[in-house]
Amino acid sequence: MSSDLELQAPASFTTFTTDGSSRDTHKMISPTDDLTQVLSQQVPWESYVTGRLITDADLQLIKRFDKRDAATQEALLNEAGPRYAQAFLNVLRAVTHRETVQYTLALIAQMLAADRTRAAIFHSAGSEQPDAYVTFARLLQRADWFTQEKALYALTRLVDQRPVRDIGLGAAAADADLAAAAATSGVTMTGLGAAAAAAQLG
Repeated sequence: MSSDLELQAPASFTTFTTDGSSRDTHKMISPTDDLTQVLSQQVPWESYVTGRLITDADLQLIKRFDKRDAATQEALLNEAGPRYAQAFLNVLRAVTHRETVQYTLALIAQMLAADRTRAAIFHSAGSEQPDAYVTFARLLQRADWFTQEKALYALTRLVDQRPVRDIGLGAAAADADLAAAAATSGVTMTGLGAAAAAAQLG
């Protein structure tokens, strides 16, 4: 008998038994399956303004977005997506506290899982350096698995939703972006190659 949890599973492989019935096996893990606990935390955003790690403008954007329902967050991203992306990137560039980095990545993973085209806002997040590719690539060097996994997931979405001007270049454009990120961040191309290979999945 199938349980509600089985029916709500994000994806699975179905096998058929000799009597014609089916059962789910080898359930695939969704990038949002492990976000609940992380997003249940409270982040002291104001302290990062006091410490001059993020700006007051970043703080106001993040507080408008954080802990809101999905419909409100979607409306905010539709209104000023690149500004929110820039605020999140500023946190990831300046803040080293593990829980805050994980929380910010969880917010990003949640929005990208809900709509993969949202990755485009990170390409439009302004001209500040380092760019989004480098920011996420640097996080692959962090010691905790959650940070590595969500940073890699964000990279796959960025590659998948790269600007139209790059699409004609195909894999070469993606490789160039990832190579630049690797050169700046010191991350090996092994991990970044996995991001490019996974860009068409999920």
